[in-house]
Amino acid sequence: MTHDIIKLLVADLADARSVDMWLPRAPLLGLKPLIPSLKLIAEQDVDTEPVTVWVEPDPDGYLSAEAMEARRGGVNIRPCTPILESSAVIDDVVWTSTGSLLGPDPGVVLRTRHAGFADAVRRAQRRRPGIAPGSGQLGDDCGRCARMLVRFEVGRRGLPTVGYGCVHCDSSSRSGRGPRLALRDRLDLAGPHRRR
Repeated sequence: MTHDIIKLLVADLADARSVDMWLPRAPLLGLKPLIPSLKLIAEQDVDTEPVTVWVEPDPDGYLSAEAMEARRGGVNIRPCTPILESSAVIDDVVWTSTGSLLGPDPGVVLRTRHAGFADAVRRAQRRRPGIAPGSGQLGDDCGRCARMLVRFEVGRRGLPTVGYGCVHCDSSSRSGRGPRLALRDRLDLAGPHRRR
């Protein structure tokens, strides 16, 4: 993670009104310096959460230390798996990277300022609500183990399917039900379009 990337991100976050980030699993070393700016944006008096940071949890369902610190700091952190994109949309600026944008090795990073492009990326990558809270909404904690519930975006018979549950408490090894997660009763089978 270079300091130049963080400086540019902090500059983009100054006076921003909305932020959507998608961060694949990695040590999110670049998240901590962004927490104060993200918190200021999150404190706006608007109908939906203006900040949503989607992070890929560890296989056991726990979030990285950096993601937990951001959550305790008032940032809307949302676990989701898998996260295939690594990007951020900050108002009309789109950031993309070949690695995890805020990880130790973000790879090739591109920054583009274009309102129409930012709107298109936001619409294509935002998670829609339904069985699992989507972008602009707060997540929930498991009532049993207090881990955050994870949004699972898994294919079922070739169609995108959204599940929502606790990696630990809803695992097939604990419940004796289907493979991976026992989310049969919590699947969104509304159709092939999973994002708005």
